[in-house]
Amino acid sequence: MDQLSAWEMTVTFDENGIHFSNYPFPEASVHPDGVVAASHIRSVETTTAPPELRTRDGETLFVPAPQRDELDTYVTTHGLRIAHRDDVWGALLEPYLDTLFTASHEARTDALLRRAGIEAAEARAIRQRVEPTMRAYNAFHWDWAHLSLCDLLDAHFGPLSTPAAPDSDLATIYPWAMEIADRAEEV
Repeated sequence: MDQLSAWEMTVTFDENGIHFSNYPFPEASVHPDGVVAASHIRSVETTTAPPELRTRDGETLFVPAPQRDELDTYVTTHGLRIAHRDDVWGALLEPYLDTLFTASHEARTDALLRRAGIEAAEARAIRQRVEPTMRAYNAFHWDWAHLSLCDLLDAHFGPLSTPAAPDSDLATIYPWAMEIADRAEEV
């Protein structure tokens, strides 16, 4: 499910860039309304849900999944780089999924995090920081397959967020989450 479907966000594409209206995350560079020029986009990943674009500043921005085809056209028209990166936040948020993982799966997750420069102690600290909010968030969603950076932000800034949670220093959570997401190498 596309988390952004609960938002009133819209995205339009033209020669001036990608225009975001009602972007849901208050700390984002495009909140509530903003434009990202093609020249400021480092890479795009259209296979994720929702699709992502990464700015030259290391920020990940989301495009609603129903607009994937429009984003694909924009990428082609402007010669933007399509790149994949390991889903660092997906790996970090696995403990909050409504599922169990095998030891071999956990070893692959640990290896993915190490590739991004996140050793076991840091992974534990990151998970400890987001645990109250992510447990509350997924107690409602019951997601068993995948939680992502978008879910993390939705948990903190969305309609079901709990600003009183210990990890919800909203002024710092957004840039911190972006920095962690940006550690993964793009291929």
